Amino acid sequence: MTDVVTIIAFLNLVEYTYTFVKICGKYYTYMEVNKKLQYYDNAKMIFEFSRDLAHKRKLNKKKPIYMGKLRQYLYQVAADVSIARLERIAEGREKSTVRLYEARKLRAKRVEDANEKELFHLGYTKDRLSQHYISCVDLLQDIYDALIEKHPGDKELLDRYIKNVDGEVFDEHDFVEMTKHLIYVKVADRLTGLDFKSALMDEAVYKPASIIWLHSKCKKMYKVDKTVVTHENAMAPTKID
Repeated sequence: MTDVVTIIAFLNLVEYTYTFVKICGKYYTYMEVNKKLQYYDNAKMIFEFSRDLAHKRKLNKKKPIYMGKLRQYLYQVAADVSIARLERIAEGREKSTVRLYEARKLRAKRVEDANEKELFHLGYTKDRLSQHYISCVDLLQDIYDALIEKHPGDKELLDRYIKNVDGEVFDEHDFVEMTKHLIYVKVADRLTGLDFKSALMDEAVYKPASIIWLHSKCKKMYKVDKTVVTHENAMAPTKID
Protein backbone atom coordinates (compact mmCIF):
# COMPACT_ATOMS: atom_id res chain seq x y z
CA MET A 1 0.00 0.00 0.00
CA THR A 2 1.28 3.46 -0.91
CA ASP A 3 0.43 6.52 1.22
CA VAL A 4 1.21 10.10 0.20
CA VAL A 5 1.29 12.84 2.86
CA THR A 6 2.00 16.51 2.07
CA ILE A 7 2.97 19.00 4.80
CA ILE A 8 3.58 22.74 4.32
CA ALA A 9 6.06 24.54 6.58
CA PHE A 10 7.18 28.19 6.65
CA LEU A 11 10.85 28.90 7.35
CA ASN A 12 12.70 32.24 7.02
CA LEU A 13 10.16 33.82 4.69
CA VAL A 14 10.14 30.73 2.43
CA GLU A 15 7.33 28.26 2.02
CA TYR A 16 8.46 24.64 1.93
CA THR A 17 6.34 21.64 0.94
CA TYR A 18 7.34 18.33 2.49
CA THR A 19 5.92 15.26 0.71
CA PHE A 20 6.10 11.91 2.47
CA VAL A 21 5.48 8.76 0.37
CA LYS A 22 5.06 5.36 2.02
CA ILE A 23 6.11 2.52 -0.26
CA CYS A 24 6.24 -1.04 1.01
CA GLY A 25 6.27 0.09 4.62
CA LYS A 26 9.11 2.64 4.17
CA TYR A 27 8.80 6.40 3.99
CA TYR A 28 10.47 8.50 1.33
CA THR A 29 10.38 12.29 1.33
CA TYR A 30 11.20 15.21 -0.92
CA MET A 31 10.89 18.93 -0.40
CA GLU A 32 9.79 21.71 -2.71
CA VAL A 33 10.37 25.45 -2.25
CA ASN A 34 7.24 27.23 -3.34
CA LYS A 35 7.35 30.98 -2.83
CA LYS A 36 8.49 33.79 -0.53
CA LEU A 37 6.08 35.08 2.09
CA GLN A 38 5.51 38.64 3.24
CA TYR A 39 5.47 37.59 6.87
CA TYR A 40 6.72 34.57 8.80
CA ASP A 41 4.78 34.62 12.04
CA ASN A 42 3.94 30.98 11.29
CA ALA A 43 6.66 29.73 13.62
CA LYS A 44 3.85 28.60 15.89
CA MET A 45 2.59 26.28 13.16
CA ILE A 46 6.09 24.83 12.76
CA PHE A 47 6.33 24.22 16.48
CA GLU A 48 2.93 22.52 16.61
CA PHE A 49 3.78 20.38 13.61
CA SER A 50 7.05 19.16 15.12
CA ARG A 51 5.29 18.56 18.44
CA ASP A 52 2.69 16.40 16.70
CA LEU A 53 5.46 14.43 14.99
CA ALA A 54 7.08 13.78 18.35
CA HIS A 55 3.78 12.61 19.75
CA LYS A 56 3.20 10.22 16.84
CA ARG A 57 6.72 8.87 17.20
CA LYS A 58 5.96 7.90 20.80
CA LEU A 59 2.89 6.02 19.58
CA ASN A 60 4.80 4.24 16.84
CA LYS A 61 8.42 3.53 17.74
CA LYS A 62 9.02 2.07 14.29
CA LYS A 63 9.03 5.54 12.65
CA PRO A 64 12.13 6.08 10.45
CA ILE A 65 15.11 7.85 12.00
CA TYR A 66 14.92 10.73 9.55
CA MET A 67 11.52 11.74 11.00
CA GLY A 68 13.21 12.35 14.36
CA LYS A 69 15.89 14.46 12.68
CA LEU A 70 13.23 16.50 10.92
CA ARG A 71 11.44 17.05 14.21
CA GLN A 72 14.67 18.23 15.86
CA TYR A 73 15.38 20.52 12.92
CA LEU A 74 11.91 22.05 13.03
CA TYR A 75 12.18 22.49 16.79
CA GLN A 76 15.46 24.36 16.32
CA VAL A 77 14.04 26.54 13.55
CA ALA A 78 11.02 27.41 15.68
CA ALA A 79 13.33 28.31 18.58
CA ASP A 80 15.58 30.43 16.33
CA VAL A 81 12.61 32.29 14.89
CA SER A 82 11.19 32.90 18.38
CA ILE A 83 14.54 34.14 19.70
CA ALA A 84 15.00 36.45 16.70
CA ARG A 85 11.51 37.83 17.24
CA LEU A 86 12.15 38.42 20.96
CA GLU A 87 15.43 40.16 20.11
CA ARG A 88 13.63 42.46 17.68
CA ILE A 89 11.04 43.25 20.34
CA ALA A 90 13.77 43.99 22.91
CA GLU A 91 15.65 46.18 20.44
CA GLY A 92 12.45 48.04 19.60
CA ARG A 93 11.74 48.66 23.27
CA GLU A 94 15.28 49.91 23.82
CA LYS A 95 14.96 52.36 20.92
CA SER A 96 11.57 53.48 22.24
CA THR A 97 13.11 54.09 25.68
CA VAL A 98 15.86 56.24 24.16
CA ARG A 99 13.34 58.21 22.09
CA LEU A 100 11.15 58.72 25.14
CA TYR A 101 14.14 59.93 27.19
CA GLU A 102 15.17 62.41 24.48
CA ALA A 103 11.58 63.64 24.08
CA ARG A 104 11.22 64.17 27.82
CA LYS A 105 14.57 65.96 27.99
CA LEU A 106 13.56 68.25 25.12
CA ARG A 107 10.20 68.95 26.74
CA ALA A 108 11.88 69.74 30.06
CA LYS A 109 14.28 72.09 28.24
CA ARG A 110 11.38 73.96 26.63
CA VAL A 111 9.64 74.29 29.99
CA GLU A 112 12.83 75.51 31.68
CA ASP A 113 13.54 78.03 28.88
CA ALA A 114 10.02 79.41 29.19
CA ASN A 115 10.44 79.65 32.98
CA GLU A 116 13.77 81.44 32.61
CA LYS A 117 12.22 84.04 30.31
CA GLU A 118 9.35 84.60 32.73
CA LEU A 119 11.68 85.06 35.71
CA PHE A 120 13.97 87.29 33.64
CA HIS A 121 10.97 89.53 33.00
CA LEU A 122 10.45 89.71 36.78
CA GLY A 123 14.08 90.62 37.43
CA TYR A 124 15.67 87.24 38.17
CA THR A 125 18.69 86.24 36.11
CA LYS A 126 20.11 82.73 35.78
CA ASP A 127 23.80 82.01 35.52
CA ARG A 128 24.47 79.84 32.49
CA LEU A 129 26.95 77.57 34.27
CA SER A 130 25.51 77.14 37.76
CA GLN A 131 21.88 77.19 36.53
CA HIS A 132 20.89 79.17 39.65
CA TYR A 133 18.86 82.37 39.73
CA ILE A 134 19.73 85.63 41.43
CA SER A 135 17.52 88.68 41.93
CA CYS A 136 18.28 92.03 40.35
CA VAL A 137 18.89 93.49 43.82
CA ASP A 138 21.49 90.86 44.70
CA LEU A 139 23.14 91.01 41.28
CA LEU A 140 23.53 94.79 41.52
CA GLN A 141 25.08 94.28 44.95
CA ASP A 142 27.59 91.81 43.46
CA ILE A 143 28.46 94.31 40.71
CA TYR A 144 28.87 97.05 43.31
CA ASP A 145 31.10 94.84 45.50
CA ALA A 146 33.30 93.95 42.53
CA LEU A 147 33.70 97.61 41.55
CA ILE A 148 34.31 98.90 45.06
CA GLU A 149 37.04 96.32 45.48
CA LYS A 150 38.66 97.49 42.26
CA HIS A 151 38.07 101.23 42.84
CA PRO A 152 37.77 101.75 46.62
CA GLY A 153 38.28 105.51 46.31
CA ASP A 154 35.19 106.02 44.12
CA LYS A 155 32.49 104.91 46.55
CA GLU A 156 30.33 108.03 46.04
CA LEU A 157 30.34 107.53 42.27
CA LEU A 158 29.49 103.87 42.59
CA ASP A 159 26.71 104.56 45.09
CA ARG A 160 25.09 106.85 42.53
CA TYR A 161 25.45 104.80 39.35
CA ILE A 162 25.39 101.23 40.63
CA LYS A 163 23.31 101.30 43.80
CA ASN A 164 21.28 104.24 42.41
CA VAL A 165 20.74 105.57 45.91
CA ASP A 166 18.82 108.61 44.61
CA GLY A 167 16.46 106.60 42.38
CA GLU A 168 17.54 108.36 39.19
CA VAL A 169 16.62 107.27 35.68
CA PHE A 170 19.79 106.81 33.63
CA ASP A 171 20.54 106.18 29.99
CA GLU A 172 23.80 104.84 28.57
CA HIS A 173 25.15 108.34 27.87
CA ASP A 174 25.05 109.09 31.60
CA PHE A 175 27.64 106.37 32.18
CA VAL A 176 30.41 108.21 30.31
CA GLU A 177 31.86 109.19 33.65
CA MET A 178 31.92 105.47 34.59
CA THR A 179 33.61 104.27 31.38
CA LYS A 180 37.07 103.78 32.84
CA HIS A 181 35.60 101.83 35.75
CA LEU A 182 33.77 99.39 33.49
CA ILE A 183 36.59 98.30 31.20
CA TYR A 184 36.59 94.91 32.88
CA VAL A 185 34.93 93.82 36.07
CA LYS A 186 34.92 90.31 37.48
CA VAL A 187 31.39 89.74 38.73
CA ALA A 188 31.60 86.19 40.07
CA ASP A 189 28.71 83.77 40.33
CA ARG A 190 28.08 82.98 43.98
CA LEU A 191 28.28 79.23 43.42
CA THR A 192 31.01 78.69 40.83
CA GLY A 193 33.21 81.72 41.54
CA LEU A 194 33.49 82.22 37.76
CA ASP A 195 32.24 85.17 35.70
CA PHE A 196 28.47 85.49 35.89
CA LYS A 197 26.91 85.03 32.45
CA SER A 198 23.27 85.06 31.46
CA ALA A 199 21.89 83.52 28.27
CA LEU A 200 19.27 86.28 28.04
CA MET A 201 21.45 89.33 28.62
CA ASP A 202 22.83 90.90 25.47
CA GLU A 203 25.88 92.27 27.28
CA ALA A 204 27.98 91.49 30.33
CA VAL A 205 26.24 92.23 33.63
CA TYR A 206 28.60 95.11 34.42
CA LYS A 207 27.91 96.99 31.16
CA PRO A 208 25.77 100.19 31.31
CA ALA A 209 22.81 98.63 29.43
CA SER A 210 22.69 95.73 31.88
CA ILE A 211 22.97 97.98 34.92
CA ILE A 212 20.16 100.23 33.66
CA TRP A 213 17.97 97.15 33.08
CA LEU A 214 18.68 95.94 36.62
CA HIS A 215 17.71 99.37 37.98
CA SER A 216 14.36 99.21 36.21
CA LYS A 217 13.63 95.74 37.58
CA CYS A 218 14.57 96.73 41.14
CA LYS A 219 11.95 99.49 41.05
CA LYS A 220 9.24 96.90 40.27
CA MET A 221 10.46 94.18 42.61
CA TYR A 222 7.80 95.09 45.18
CA LYS A 223 5.21 93.51 42.86
CA VAL A 224 6.95 90.12 42.84
CA ASP A 225 6.07 87.36 45.28
CA LYS A 226 9.64 86.56 46.27
CA THR A 227 8.63 83.67 48.53
CA VAL A 228 7.07 81.75 45.64
CA VAL A 229 9.99 82.44 43.29
CA THR A 230 12.64 81.33 45.76
CA HIS A 231 10.64 78.26 46.77
CA GLU A 232 10.04 76.98 43.22
CA ASN A 233 13.45 77.74 41.69
CA ALA A 234 17.10 77.06 42.41
CA MET A 235 18.49 80.28 43.85
CA ALA A 236 22.02 81.50 44.39
CA PRO A 237 23.02 81.43 48.07
CA THR A 238 22.68 84.56 50.17
CA LYS A 239 25.96 86.42 50.48
CA ILE A 240 27.31 86.58 54.01
CA ASP A 241 29.10 89.84 54.79
